Amino acid sequence: MDSPSGSNAFIDNVIVTITQNYLMKRISLLSALICLLALTGCNKDDEDNNRRTPAALTCPQPFCGIEPSVIDNGLNITFLNHELETPRSKYSVFFKVDNGFGPVTDLTIGDIEVKDNDQVIGFESENELLPDPQSFGYHIVLVADLSESITESDDLPEVKEAMSAFVNSILNENNSEVGETFVSLYYFDGDPTLVQMQDFTTDGQLLLSTIDNISADLTRDNSTNLYGAFVSGASIIQNRVSNSPKLIDVGAMVVFTDGEDFAGLQTLASAEAAVSELEEDENKIDVYTIGVGATADDQVLDALGYSGYFDAENFDSLTPTFESIATELNSEVNSYYKLEYCSPRRAGQTQISIEITKGASSGRIESCINSDCTPDPC
Repeated sequence: MDSPSGSNAFIDNVIVTITQNYLMKRISLLSALICLLALTGCNKDDEDNNRRTPAALTCPQPFCGIEPSVIDNGLNITFLNHELETPRSKYSVFFKVDNGFGPVTDLTIGDIEVKDNDQVIGFESENELLPDPQSFGYHIVLVADLSESITESDDLPEVKEAMSAFVNSILNENNSEVGETFVSLYYFDGDPTLVQMQDFTTDGQLLLSTIDNISADLTRDNSTNLYGAFVSGASIIQNRVSNSPKLIDVGAMVVFTDGEDFAGLQTLASAEAAVSELEEDENKIDVYTIGVGATADDQVLDALGYSGYFDAENFDSLTPTFESIATELNSEVNSYYKLEYCSPRRAGQTQISIEITKGASSGRIESCINSDCTPDPC
């Protein structure tokens, strides 16, 4: 077993890796509802509503036929989607923010300035943040090597402990205020495809119970279909994200192994092609890999884990390694935002500018809505 100083050095190296690696996707969905103070665009008085023009039944061009643009000035803003809730005047925009060193997880209403046709819009309420779990989904597939080299060894308890720590870190932090986080559990040995232990769920206790039930009787296969695990896992997470009913979906695949590919059922080129599709997917699905011990194929795992490869020197250090990846994923989740804005305009095209400032860095989203489509107040 490594000395305490060696173990601390490994954990320190993982923390440094987390700080430097800011290309993760996992996700806090905050939403800000802005109603107008001076322009009374969100007045819900019944008498005022009765005087308004009836809403049009259709709105063929809600966004003026123009795609939103992003201007970065220190902040890297990723525009994800937007909605106009016709005939109401509520405009929602979804975006992600990082500062070049990592995700920005602490935006507030005070960091955002909205201009409506170049006129600054004030806030009706102070820093009102609204969670919106129905709009955002984060999907994680955890793929564990449970071939005979692990299930028949004294290291199985450490593997189960690490998997449980990962589940606890992911679900306990994320499902309270932001979008829903779903985790699924699969394992591989020498079989051609992954074996499902638990389908995608938000139920942490169900996941922990599944992990607790892993035993040496689960598999007696002494081979490892590592390349096939990436091919099958990539298909599972891509289908999950693509078919989710959420408005915004992101995903991650975490693959853990203590060995290399012995089965020969798939090639390295096939595994590389599978993860390349995930990286190029419009939803950009992250792939993390963990190798344990001297028998792990570091070169292959580093190449396939394009979002991050973590080299655990032994099974004793596996739990902090899983927790480090969970920390990265949680930071990603907390960098997703939804801003809801009530426009006072009731006709014509409305140019909207959303300026985001954090310290000395800033960025801006510019868009246009067709206010002919929004004759009703919020």
